[in-house]
Amino acid sequence: MADGSVPEASIVYASLNGELAAVTVADPDGFYAFEEIDPDAYDISVSSVYGDGQISQAVDATFNDVGNADIQLNPTAIGGNTTLLPTSSSLSQNYPNPFNAQTMISFAVGAKGRVELSVFNVIGQKVSTLIDADYVPGNYQVIWNGRDMNGNTVSSGVYYYNLKIGDQSQTMKMTLLK
Repeated sequence: MADGSVPEASIVYASLNGELAAVTVADPDGFYAFEEIDPDAYDISVSSVYGDGQISQAVDATFNDVGNADIQLNPTAIGGNTTLLPTSSSLSQNYPNPFNAQTMISFAVGAKGRVELSVFNVIGQKVSTLIDADYVPGNYQVIWNGRDMNGNTVSSGVYYYNLKIGDQSQTMKMTLLK
């Protein structure tokens, strides 16, 4: 579970101060998302036929860019062990690349602060803002479904994604093939 995914069909619970806040089921790839939860720090618990696990995770549920991104949250601490927290911010190459319907973008946040993750076309026009919110240190993943800010499917081609955290900025290239 250290990579942020859980076994297929696992039941994932979000609790706040000992109270159950939300329940969801992991998809066939082991990823999960909670919908309609308020911003706060939740305890994430996993139950599956493969065993149970407990992950303490700060969850930022403030992104409302409907249809443009699915937020995937990775554990930042397991069993009180905070050695998994990143010490610096970084942006990883999307996977898969090239991609067809969707791609996953992973990034690390080294210090609490404002995070903006945006997609641009080859002439520098902003296609979509995937994230524009405050984050705590941790590792995160976002699934971009190849749609623009209006929910329209974008055409095949080269796109750039840019991660801004404070005064730092990183950009990487990705290719959408249909």
